[in-house]
Amino acid sequence: MPVAVSVMMAELDEKLLLQFETQELEANPELAAIWAVGQRIWQRDFPAIYTAIAAYQWSESILPVMETLRARPP
Repeated sequence: MPVAVSVMMAELDEKLLLQFETQELEANPELAAIWAVGQRIWQRDFPAIYTAIAAYQWSESILPVMETLRARPP
């Protein structure tokens, strides 16, 4: 496969993945909230991590994870 075609396929795959992720986040508010917490962790924005955790009413399955994150010191 020529390099140009390979690059185009990779770009298309990336666009489709981003579209899928966006649709999933819009369809599932808790997933979007988890994503927001993860983004703040990645950015190492500790005040925003705690704000994002407190901003959502977590389900029973996710709540223990968020409580653990909230209890950990930066």
